[in-house]
Amino acid sequence: MVKRKSKPPPGGDQGGGAERIVDLERSLIKSSPSQTQASFAASRRRVRKREWRWHAKQQRESQPRSRFSRIANFRIPEIERLFEQRYRGPVLPDDDAGRDDLILMLHHLAHTRGDVLAKMLAWTRAHAPWLPDATKLAKAIAARCELPTARQLGRRLRLSDAERTALKITTIRPFDVSAAELVARRLRQKIERRRQRRRKQGVRSRAEYEANSLSRLKPWEAEGISRRTWERRRNNGGVSSVTPTKRENPLLLGVRLASRRRQQGEKKKRGGPERGARGSERQRAEAAKPPGVSRKRNGTACQFCRTRGNFDHHEGTERKGL
Repeated sequence: MVKRKSKPPPGGDQGGGAERIVDLERSLIKSSPSQTQASFAASRRRVRKREWRWHAKQQRESQPRSRFSRIANFRIPEIERLFEQRYRGPVLPDDDAGRDDLILMLHHLAHTRGDVLAKMLAWTRAHAPWLPDATKLAKAIAARCELPTARQLGRRLRLSDAERTALKITTIRPFDVSAAELVARRLRQKIERRRQRRRKQGVRSRAEYEANSLSRLKPWEAEGISRRTWERRRNNGGVSSVTPTKRENPLLLGVRLASRRRQQGEKKKRGGPERGARGSERQRAEAAKPPGVSRKRNGTACQFCRTRGNFDHHEGTERKGL
């Protein structure tokens, strides 16, 4: 691999970068002519990736970005909407309030990327054409710019909660609402958004669910049975194993249930009709074998030769013959 140079060629940034990529690709082909097409494509991607990193580094060094630039980019259109709503237009008034708002906007523009001074002068000419010394003011603010917090900016602009809601401002806090109230409001809005999303998905509300719940309707009372019996009949397809009546003695019902469960337990222990039939046949076959025949027990020793196996290696052999 040929290492790229750290400095750009004198022929310019755009043309020089493209020529350097071509030169590196040609050198790769000359240095390793036997490499496959896939490896050449991977080498080309690595070269271009290094070029992109170099250009990004040069851009960061030439245009340093403030850590508040993201906040400033969000606040600038919100502040412009607030000024246009208060002053009935894009032009600021030629008074102390207008000058204060202009300085506030220039501080936010100073935290953006790019040619900051040109942006500040363009905004001043568009919104404060009455200011004579715009260049001097812009240079002074660009040399030492500050960005207030959301609470400080809300108090400075006297932003009310009604204006904030109407203009959809999110990066500035109102001066007439506390931080705890804003947190509680955001929580309520989050809960409401989740509720609306569940309704769109078809989930019933709590009131609708309770209105149609079994605890509210109680259909077992109309049939004169208990809830557990009604649920058992519903699970069994409308037929219950025990059909009690309204006048039946609870003690007799308990005895009948106990006897029925005992019979079911014995049936499970025997293995059922089909399983029990196969088991009885196997037991009779095992009992019919002579005493010297192995029982095919896995892992058990033969009673004659004491060997272990899974087959009858003494089939038909009598005890006296061994």
